[in-house]
Amino acid sequence: MDKYKSRSIMIIILLVGVISLSIGLAVFSSTLNIKSGTTVSPDPSKFKIAASASKDNTTSLQISPSAYVLPSGLISNSSTATITNSGNMVTISNVKPYFTAPRQIIEYIFYVHNIGEYPAYLKSYSQFLLPRCVSLEGTTDSLVQQACNDINTGICLLDFNGRCNNSQSDLDKNNYVIPVGGSTKISVRLNYSLHSNRDNVVADGPFTVEFDNINIVFGSQPTS
Repeated sequence: MDKYKSRSIMIIILLVGVISLSIGLAVFSSTLNIKSGTTVSPDPSKFKIAASASKDNTTSLQISPSAYVLPSGLISNSSTATITNSGNMVTISNVKPYFTAPRQIIEYIFYVHNIGEYPAYLKSYSQFLLPRCVSLEGTTDSLVQQACNDINTGICLLDFNGRCNNSQSDLDKNNYVIPVGGSTKISVRLNYSLHSNRDNVVADGPFTVEFDNINIVFGSQPTS
């Protein structure tokens, strides 16, 4: 009798153990399913970019212009541009080149550094820059305003092979990204050009060209 009683107790204990284990596995499985469906959003405080005139630091906030064609005074009379870093946006202001003759090109070069913990995807930038030409003393304003139509502008975002990306379609492919700890070179190029398919009006003296601020926006995730 005691032997049968002992067996019954053992069977009951085993059944309780199996039931408890089954419940535990079910709860564990349920917990895993809940966690697997959770979406983790990037921490905005860990996303950070910083533009600089230097490829080696993030503290040089004044961009000195450079030129392909360098007549007297072309660089010294062009304004130094200013960099402002604000969250995920870089702003370039006071872009004001000085021209004296056609075929002159002024360029402002700077670097965007990814100093955060997420890749930095390019979201948007000021693709079309509208020039405002200002005649200087001794220069005929009407000629300057006509010559202003021959000012070509563009923002060239150099990829890691040194190729220029300046098409909005490049952004749609999410193929312009700065890796963590990396940087990219950006050029704002301004060209006083001549056109072969029309009569060109040439200014009779020096003039400057002004632009609105240039904004470049990055994000921590690709564009959906």
